[in-house]
Amino acid sequence: MPPKKRALAPPAAETAVKRRRRGEEDAEAAAEPQQKSTEELIGSGDLTIRNSTQSPLLRLPAELRQKIWTLAFGNRTLHPASDRPYGQPGTGRVTFGRCLEEMHDLEIYNLTKLSASADDPEVWEAEHLRHNEVGYGVRWRGLHSCPLCDNPDFCGKPRKRLIEPVCKQMYHEILPIIWKTTTFSFWDVVAYEDFTRGLSPAARLDLVTHVSFALDYRSPKKGWLKAITPRSVAALTSLRGVSIVLSGGEWNLAPVRGKKDDVLKELGTRWKFLPNLIKQFRRWKLEEAWTSAFVCDAGGHGGWDPATGPPPNMSVVARQQLAEVIRAELLTHEPRRAGRSGR
Repeated sequence: MPPKKRALAPPAAETAVKRRRRGEEDAEAAAEPQQKSTEELIGSGDLTIRNSTQSPLLRLPAELRQKIWTLAFGNRTLHPASDRPYGQPGTGRVTFGRCLEEMHDLEIYNLTKLSASADDPEVWEAEHLRHNEVGYGVRWRGLHSCPLCDNPDFCGKPRKRLIEPVCKQMYHEILPIIWKTTTFSFWDVVAYEDFTRGLSPAARLDLVTHVSFALDYRSPKKGWLKAITPRSVAALTSLRGVSIVLSGGEWNLAPVRGKKDDVLKELGTRWKFLPNLIKQFRRWKLEEAWTSAFVCDAGGHGGWDPATGPPPNMSVVARQQLAEVIRAELLTHEPRRAGRSGR
């Protein structure tokens, strides 16, 4: 019987590769730390693990926790504010104040569809839209004038961060809900600039669905022209609607007629920034149910000269017509062309 042939030895290079792989696997196994049990982690003071395993709230099903977070932290209107003075370069620290309006902008808009009072063509039929006394003289409803009041009994709530310190699990579960469900209402140019520049690495501007602008006739027109840029609007990729609130003391009282663009231009020089604001937000396909406009009584903040009294008001019909022009312009979708870069 012929002797068996010896099997050919693998090439030296292949043998070296196998040895090297075995050596790397052994080294990884030796370097891998021993997995600790939950009890050991809790004993070592890991609060994150302790909360997730012992907290009655955090041990609830995820779907139920989401509902609780939404009820506690969602569906609010907040006014961003920056500590950076107007005209000063840089980025300020942004904090948030709770809006004191009793109704949302979209609810206010639905009330404006009613006719004028039978007694006065300049007064809304809906009583909620009429001025009220809140310990600080006259304050028009729907104006978002709460940031402008210094009375601690009226708006003494301190401005805060978007979310107060909580445990890690709550933070990561709550933060997206706040960004998705909050209406961010701007009445200050600097606040809008610093907000859209990104508050922090955790800022989720891409989740914002609704923004509001409470614009007074004394708003700095040059400041808004500079602030509302394609780049600032481009970050709001999930935007579904925009609400615009106008409080006028100096605008032309001519009837609404002609082209829409002409109507906006005829409002006067103090509203020169308004067509640009509308134009920039038309890059997104806004939804009718999420978009509104509200034109309030002239001099609504009560900043007129007591000796001469408030300026003449627009009639309710004229305000309704102007609001519908603004809303229709916002809903006219004009996507930006590819390759065009904003400032």
